[in-house]
This record gives sequence, structure tokens and C-alpha cells, in this order.
Amino acid sequence: MPEIDGYEVCQYLKSREETKDIPVIFLTAKSDSQDVIMGFEMGAQDYVTKPFNLKELMAR
Repeated sequence: MPEIDGYEVCQYLKSREETKDIPVIFLTAKSDSQDVIMGFEMGAQDYVTKPFNLKELMAR
């Protein structure tokens, strides 16, 4: 996303009463452990890195 990243979107959704319960799953090429930790700290329910298995993603 050019103007806002996924971490900011997740943090925004989790900070608002009307959207805080929407589950967020990151799907990204960023696989560094710091990136994964940041995703969970922002409130993500899961963090999936590319390449990914579609059946596994759907099961999540």
C-alpha cells in the first residue's frame, strides 16, 4: 500500500470500537521475526508469509 502500511491499518482497526473485533491476518513477504512480532503486537490474529499454501491459509 503506497500511503499506509498493513501495520498502521491493523492498529487503526484495533483502536476503533466499531472495528476492533475484525480478525486481521497479515499475508506478506516480510518473514523476519521482528516483522512477525510487530504484526502480532499491532493486534493481528495470524501472520502468513509468502509463498503460502492456499489450503493452509483457508484453514486458518
